[in-house]
Amino acid sequence: RPAAAARRAPPPAAAPQTASTAPAAAAGKCRVLVVEDSPTVVTVLKYFLENEGFEVLVAEDGIAGLELARSATPDVVVSDLNLPGMDGIALTKALREDPRTRDAAILILTSETSVESESKGLEIGADDYLAKPVEPKRLAARIKALLGARARRAASA
Repeated sequence: RPAAAARRAPPPAAAPQTASTAPAAAAGKCRVLVVEDSPTVVTVLKYFLENEGFEVLVAEDGIAGLELARSATPDVVVSDLNLPGMDGIALTKALREDPRTRDAAILILTSETSVESESKGLEIGADDYLAKPVEPKRLAARIKALLGARARRAASA
């Protein structure tokens, strides 16, 4: 009996995770593109977001991120500002100008914490802006909020 109880312990721990992803699951698995050049940050974000029920795609620079966004049409793009090839500002502008990607939610996740940097990111079309390091649960909550706002806009259109 104790061994059986131990085997049953993980499912209850997984239950809150499933409940927290219920809105995403109801609409199908939401696709998040992470554009980040730090392998450590990518590993942490990918692991946590996949555990939250998201399908996670990764690009290591802005150019690859734009190409992947155009071909995979993610629901949300999480991008750093300081990227090789094309920075996050140029990436955000390009995503907003392209009919294939202009409706994706864009969240900038960066170590740039100045008011000027945040203002510029939001002015050029980002939907949200978070400073690194970020608590994974906070990031997931912001992504879910962006998805909810996007769904409400689509329903009212």
